[in-house]
Amino acid sequence: MPCNIVYLLFLFVISAGWVVHAQEVCSPFGDTFYHEGIEYIPSKGLVVGRASPGTKFSNGAIASISVVDTDGKLTPWTTEPPPSNQQYQLGLEVDMDRDRLIATNMNSVPEADGSAGVLVLKISTGKEIFYWDGTQIAKNLTPNDVTVCPNGKIYATDHVYGHIVEIESDSVWKKVTQIKENHYALPLDTHAHLTNGIVCISNNMLLVGLMT
Repeated sequence: MPCNIVYLLFLFVISAGWVVHAQEVCSPFGDTFYHEGIEYIPSKGLVVGRASPGTKFSNGAIASISVVDTDGKLTPWTTEPPPSNQQYQLGLEVDMDRDRLIATNMNSVPEADGSAGVLVLKISTGKEIFYWDGTQIAKNLTPNDVTVCPNGKIYATDHVYGHIVEIESDSVWKKVTQIKENHYALPLDTHAHLTNGIVCISNNMLLVGLMT
């Protein structure tokens, strides 16, 4: 059976130098496999999110977070059936201090259509802790990446409007700022300037990437 080869690049720091290792992943989803978020959970290994077809459950959820083993095989990150609102994930963040896997969530890419937000899952059980609904801001708000600060606050980017959102729970959240340089237009590779990756440097500082 033919498969689509997806190249995942692993970088390891060994002493004072970098060691680079690339692993071929044979995807059963063909050319529809689109992965972006990548994280590491000590008890599970390397986990990736994807915006592509996955295993569908009776509650309508899609298993779109997977563990990648050393042979490139993809398996669901947990045996717990995903929450009914789980669809496609781009950004992932592991918060081991609070036993949380945090993931952006949307029903379509590159732009969400009426269903998008941030999903917070318990690593030890796979169960949902809470879900923040991004459509409170806009129907097509599309969370791209996510990070967590030492104080536990979650921050997510939106590449349609350029919003940076601070999230504490499903009901406690606020828009921190809006990146004025953000410009969403199709095709993305020639017309767009998108608010993309985000990393928490400290409780008072965020590093945000703009993709052009």
